[in-house]
Amino acid sequence: MNMSNQHAGGSCVGAHALPGVHDARECPPNECGAAGHSISAARLPETCAGCELCASSAQLPCDAPLIIMIGEEGAGLCDIARAMHVPAVLAALPVSDWNAELTPWPAPELRREQPFSGGADATLERVRLALPALREALGRAGLVPRASIIMGYSLAGLCALWCATRMQGFDGAASISGSMWYDGFCDYLSEHAPHVRAAYLSLGDAEPRARMRGWRAARIGCAKRVQASVVKNLIARIAGRNRRRLYACHLKIGLCALA
Repeated sequence: MNMSNQHAGGSCVGAHALPGVHDARECPPNECGAAGHSISAARLPETCAGCELCASSAQLPCDAPLIIMIGEEGAGLCDIARAMHVPAVLAALPVSDWNAELTPWPAPELRREQPFSGGADATLERVRLALPALREALGRAGLVPRASIIMGYSLAGLCALWCATRMQGFDGAASISGSMWYDGFCDYLSEHAPHVRAAYLSLGDAEPRARMRGWRAARIGCAKRVQASVVKNLIARIAGRNRRRLYACHLKIGLCALA
């Protein structure tokens, strides 16, 4: 297992004081798509298997990667895709109740919020059905993804990594500011390896000021557990507060690292 010190584009990630943690403050456009034939994004379906699709550019390489984004809504999907500057097909798999549909088992609530009811099995089944259906639909349009990646933000990032431990078929998994503090999750990762060749975990710049004790230890601890089972593991730390812009930057870093 190697902790990657840079991603394919080389311009988004720089050194950071924490070992193995990278700082991504700016995300200029870069080129990490494969050369070769391309297809028009207009040929792609708008929806498939309960997902809304959006391409990151009008023309895509015929092997552009597929990214299933758990918990994301279709309304902002194209904004994220256009901000990436990396060729990919994004598929939003929305949920209506994050505390229920994105949590793998029941856990106590935080700060008097709704308790976590542990209903992610239903989301996992949706992902199981969506992945082959999306690949088939893209294939009919002339696109065969060179990589399939599952990704999510916060609790959706937790769910994405958990799904990767419960099913095969993904090349990479990315957890954007994932809720690694979730009760029992790091211990779970010690016994259940993600079925991917690469994993990407991120740290938000504001998170050191979060009131959840142990946030940093939980992320780093989970990352170390992931390192034992995947080919490449990258942890990144990124500054800023605009979720969609940061999501796009994380997507680019993660995609270049994973695809």
